[in-house]
Amino acid sequence: MNWPIGDGDTLVGVYDRKTEEVHLYDRTVRNQTISPEYVTTLDDPRIEVGLSSSQFEELHLNIGLLDELAEYDQRKFLSGEQSAVYFGSALNNFGVQLFLDDFIEMAPPPSAYASDAGEIDPVSPGFSGFVFKNQANMDPRHRDIAWRFLQILQRPF
Repeated sequence: MNWPIGDGDTLVGVYDRKTEEVHLYDRTVRNQTISPEYVTTLDDPRIEVGLSSSQFEELHLNIGLLDELAEYDQRKFLSGEQSAVYFGSALNNFGVQLFLDDFIEMAPPPSAYASDAGEIDPVSPGFSGFVFKNQANMDPRHRDIAWRFLQILQRPF
């Protein structure tokens, strides 16, 4: 769905494959606020300045390969045959809004959920919300946080 421009300390933004736009980010002090975003194109000179020449070449090569090989299919996504991949960093406030905007557009509406307490209907008065968490690094200390938060949210207030 998008592709990183740089990585680690050299991450300067992401390329949105659907819109063919580049979203460049400025880091904020201690990453405490959402960083300013600049929407541009792949030929913007700021991209090449922020990357080494090999990173810049690799960026264009990878985007070309993705365009040739990987096309998003909503039916396959909803059936679990295809995953939508997003790059960004919640820690650094990069790319989160792009993911959330697409998630709202692509995800199915809430539906009933089977639990050990019976079916939970998203429109019932005792329901507060579902929580999801994308896990990238599989740190054992983080695996059950989303589940505990979900249990708390499902309690009546």
